[in-house]
Amino acid sequence: MAAPGTQRKRERADDLAGGDPRFFPPDYPYAIRFNHIAMRFSSGIVVVRKAEKGWLILLLRAYANWGFPKGMAESCESPIETAIRETEEETGLMNLEFSWGEDFIETEPYERPPKIARYYVAETDQKEIVLPVSEELGRPEHDEWRWVDFLEAEKLLPPRLHPVLSWASKKLE
Repeated sequence: MAAPGTQRKRERADDLAGGDPRFFPPDYPYAIRFNHIAMRFSSGIVVVRKAEKGWLILLLRAYANWGFPKGMAESCESPIETAIRETEEETGLMNLEFSWGEDFIETEPYERPPKIARYYVAETDQKEIVLPVSEELGRPEHDEWRWVDFLEAEKLLPPRLHPVLSWASKKLE
């Protein structure tokens, strides 16, 4: 049996989300976990490529911010489907291999309203990346891409993504 008031709190959080599928995917009871505040949810992929001197990670830059490909879920889309679609939309990559399975890591809540990003690790052998023009924006979502090693990635990424980078590094060991 649920704790007293839990159902009311969940309904309130659902009301705050306004039925938007980007809030509370089926496996995310954020209404209870995060002080009953509606959370936004995105999914992405730490894309890696094997090079002569080791693994390289794909980073994308929007304005001054470096990160991994990610985005918000569309209606009825699972988190991994979101991650795959967003990576293709932002980079043109379609040949991703989930060699380490569908394990994931999530960020701590960030931004306002709060947002959590889930990341998977996938491998590609594609060296050149395309930054397709977004129909919504009329330009690419990102300004630049780079294949970098883990040390360079740590320098470029914001601190909130360092746990994701560390987790991905351990996956590749």
